[in-house]
Amino acid sequence: MNIATVLLYLYVNSPIMTLKNTLIFFLLFLIITSCSREDNVKNTTYYMSSLKNIPQQKWDQLAQQKIYFGHQSVGYNMMDGIEMVLKENQNIKLNIKKGKDLNFFKSPVFAHDNNGSNRDPKAKIDDFCDTIDNGLGEKVNLAGFKFCYVDIEDGSNVKEIFDYYKKRMNEISLKYPNIKIIHFTAPIKSLQSGSKGFIKKLLGKDIGIKDNIARQQFNELLVNEYKNQLIFNLAKTESTYPDGKREYSEADGKKIFTMIPAYTNDGGHLSEKGKLIIGGDFLIFLANLSNGRQN
Repeated sequence: MNIATVLLYLYVNSPIMTLKNTLIFFLLFLIITSCSREDNVKNTTYYMSSLKNIPQQKWDQLAQQKIYFGHQSVGYNMMDGIEMVLKENQNIKLNIKKGKDLNFFKSPVFAHDNNGSNRDPKAKIDDFCDTIDNGLGEKVNLAGFKFCYVDIEDGSNVKEIFDYYKKRMNEISLKYPNIKIIHFTAPIKSLQSGSKGFIKKLLGKDIGIKDNIARQQFNELLVNEYKNQLIFNLAKTESTYPDGKREYSEADGKKIFTMIPAYTNDGGHLSEKGKLIIGGDFLIFLANLSNGRQN
């Protein structure tokens, strides 16, 4: 239990609740939570060193791959982060292109493009499979797509979405056995914060936990199904601090993982820090595929 939670418990259960006490507690809560979160993610030196620890041979091997990555807005954030990493690490030479022009794949390339429509997970699954069927299946080495956080929310039929995903991915894998399919866990969001989030929490209202419960249910199904295959655990990266601790809330006694606040600028899309950390982590994941390692 962190300090903010202890203060909240003591305040709510205190027999003396004056306006002055309320204001003092509110300011304390905001100061403590904002400072503790930011202190945990200030230093990115550790992260850049993890990039340096990848042998040059692996970066050179990655540069020889033909990769396709389908996505929407958070995927663009990730690609921005990759570009940031490449700018600071000139030894990593990747041919990055936007689009799915078959001519791109005549030589090694890391191609990425829009995939499907937001809030329609089945359409995203179909769009990726159609892209592979329309020529990429005979050209790429690595391929995958990610959902957006708006594709899986409270009320979504998680099992139905996953069953359809599993069915179509199995079809693609059987049809194109030479492609390594990368499976992405669904991205998560940070909880609503600030004064509005604080008040809603006091009143027992949802501040985003329910949507993340649905995403976590999907992610658990995916990780369990493909645990012996390639999984980029995006949700885990979004919720893990440099020291290995994870951002979470609790619901019915279970940890529900949430996005680290400093990694986002609006609760779901990535901040500059989030782009660097998550885009870079994806690069490290890809570089390690040559010896079978994964997140």
